[in-house]
Amino acid sequence: MDLVLKYYPDTDILVVELGRGRVVDEEWLDSDVVLGYGENREIVRIEIHYALKRGLINIVKELARTRRDLVEHVLKTAAIST
Repeated sequence: MDLVLKYYPDTDILVVELGRGRVVDEEWLDSDVVLGYGENREIVRIEIHYALKRGLINIVKELARTRRDLVEHVLKTAAIST
């Protein structure tokens, strides 16, 4: 599974793509976070709005770089509980 981070500075949106397929459904968790689900209801994308304002960009980059196993575990656990 390839974990891809994309940041769009013009809209301050951080997108985490999990490399598991295309998004067929979306769910807003709150006013700033959108989960994208694949065909089997697995999480394939996470959008975080106002990422820079929230200070999340550097945290997520560092986690993805140094603790990929932790990020994958959190995302897997989130997919099971949704």
